[in-house]
Amino acid sequence: MKYLYTLLILLLVSCDEDPTLSNDQNQGDDDITTIDDKVRLSSIQIAENTASNIVTNIDIVYDNDNLISEIVFSGQQSKTYQFQYAPNNQVINYTKIENQSTSSYSIEYDENIITSSNVSNPNQIQQFEIDNFNRVDEILSRTTSSNGSVIQENSEVFDINANFNIERITYLENNNTTGFSDFTYELNDNPFKDMNDIIRLLVFKDFIPSSRFLPLTQEEYDTSTGSIQLVQEMIYTYNLNSEGMPVSREISTTNNGISSTSYNLFSYL
Repeated sequence: MKYLYTLLILLLVSCDEDPTLSNDQNQGDDDITTIDDKVRLSSIQIAENTASNIVTNIDIVYDNDNLISEIVFSGQQSKTYQFQYAPNNQVINYTKIENQSTSSYSIEYDENIITSSNVSNPNQIQQFEIDNFNRVDEILSRTTSSNGSVIQENSEVFDINANFNIERITYLENNNTTGFSDFTYELNDNPFKDMNDIIRLLVFKDFIPSSRFLPLTQEEYDTSTGSIQLVQEMIYTYNLNSEGMPVSREISTTNNGISSTSYNLFSYL
């Protein structure tokens, strides 16, 4: 039993590391033939009230190297992300087009911190901190003044369990805890599992894409008033294809006593 447990842990680590988070610039230089069995989303549709009432389409475009080159939101949300890569497949630049305005960002990799900077406004940065298992475990957003003093700093800290699922996200504003989200899981597969982690968190963070599985329940708590208050609860129900991948999920949300239903529809290449 001891050896079986060790083997399972090794398998978990090997499945969830994203090599593009590493600062090794020589990755991908070895001439090794591998079978490409990665999961690639081609689109996501978001529906409200009924599964047929589509309000947002998300189309994911790949280049000749099967890297995501563009993500286009249309409908209630209208925005486009475009990505550029280094030879080792790390994202090094991206642009975001929204409301006829284009913002450009550069990404730098340094040890266990990845920094995304707004090219036109370098006083706005976003940092992704990497743990010993090569996973993002904290996202920090910071705005500074022209002299470098911090004006605003928000962070999201991920509590990741031994199964590589995020159990809690703690939200901080200027080092003060303002709330947290708790998650439970069931066995399903994650449509985002083979996606570049930086793209997952830049574009699809609301889907909780960086866990091994997608969540079964999600509870949002507010602590800004000094007491813990449950403000929103979400229950997810999944439909899986023959390979165990979600093709749709129903999201039942209760927010301050008001209930609503929405849907995510997943399509794959």
